[in-house]
Amino acid sequence: MLAYAAVLALIAVVLCAWLSLVTDVNGSIWVVLLLATVAAIAERGSVQMSSTMDLEESISLLPMLFAAVLLGPFAALVVAAASMLGDFRTPYLRSVIYTASRAIIGGVTGLLAVVVISYAPSHVGGIVLATLVGAVTAQVLDIGFACLTIWLRGTARPRDTARAVAPLALSAVLLYGPVVVLLTIAYQELSPWTLLLFFVPALAAQRLFALLQAQRQLTESLSSANRQLE
Repeated sequence: MLAYAAVLALIAVVLCAWLSLVTDVNGSIWVVLLLATVAAIAERGSVQMSSTMDLEESISLLPMLFAAVLLGPFAALVVAAASMLGDFRTPYLRSVIYTASRAIIGGVTGLLAVVVISYAPSHVGGIVLATLVGAVTAQVLDIGFACLTIWLRGTARPRDTARAVAPLALSAVLLYGPVVVLLTIAYQELSPWTLLLFFVPALAAQRLFALLQAQRQLTESLSSANRQLE
């Protein structure tokens, strides 16, 4: 695991240095900081996807995808890496793995979005296509890194994690895609403050759902413990 973390960290640092030299942030640095903060807060509301493996899902990929489509790959890398700052429960080594892998995902997704937009026949069409392609890419890469980490730790089998890939990738297209397209167009045509109109209630809803799920799991655990004592 230590070697795995070192390799991921090295790739993330090299990618960050290269993107900082060859790309520009297509917007205000304050927007990048806002998206990074939102991504970190969203990570605190992660939802456990399966009781058989340590795989969680949050909407922290959504601000990263928005940054990739609108602001470029360097901004997406920064936002994606910052998302892991919100998870204080993660041990140090695992935090390095998650942060580095998220940074790589952000940079790759941003580069792919730039390529798609540059070859699209229209501006809006480019945003839509880049968002859909980026959403699937980011989700699949995130699941891939999570599964690889789980396998190396020996906490789950490949077939346990494979079942989660298709539903989560599909959710990226059906849920993340339309939202990011609407936010991007609203940001460009109306105001940057439109970000807050979505992200604040979305974060509140996800955090509430995570708390309800945690309460349900606690109730089930207590019920199971009581049955064993009877």
